[in-house]
Amino acid sequence: MTGRDDSNDRPLDAPIDATVESAERTDEAEDGEEHTGEFGRLLKQVAAAPSISPVPDQPSVQPGTRIDQYEIIELIGRGGMGEVYSARDVKLDRLAALKLIQSQSGLDQTATQRFIHEAQITACFNHPHIVTVFGVGEYGQNHYVALEYLRGETLSERIAQRPPTFEEVIDIALAVARALEEAHSHQIFHR
Repeated sequence: MTGRDDSNDRPLDAPIDATVESAERTDEAEDGEEHTGEFGRLLKQVAAAPSISPVPDQPSVQPGTRIDQYEIIELIGRGGMGEVYSARDVKLDRLAALKLIQSQSGLDQTATQRFIHEAQITACFNHPHIVTVFGVGEYGQNHYVALEYLRGETLSERIAQRPPTFEEVIDIALAVARALEEAHSHQIFHR
């Protein structure tokens, strides 16, 4: 992708800019106030979207376990494909997020190969809105990808505390769109 709409020879985010300028909200929604209209509907959809979330269940891997060069610190989330742990890279002395793909998650051999291939391609990215891949490997019957550990809250947690302003929503949407554009330019498509 070139970042331009060749039919009109204008930046792809021009329609977004026009939408922002002409957006109609029924109120200015200060902190703590209810957002209404299309903006409020969007916020509710984002807040309700499934995500990796902390769970009280027992983790599959115990703290202190070594997986290659990573020492597990704690389970930080669980999703449909597996678990995510905070870990310490003992060789480079840095934090990492270790996404352990459970063998029972339904990944067949082709899907596993695609997962590894996508991690390899993503490792070549250098983009401010795409997490850095540190490596991939296997632990027992499970594959893992080691990722840059990012501190902070999830978007759902952020929205629950204080809904973002309209401008913040646009900033988030543009960041996601630019990250997707980068991934798509390398033939990586979210499924």
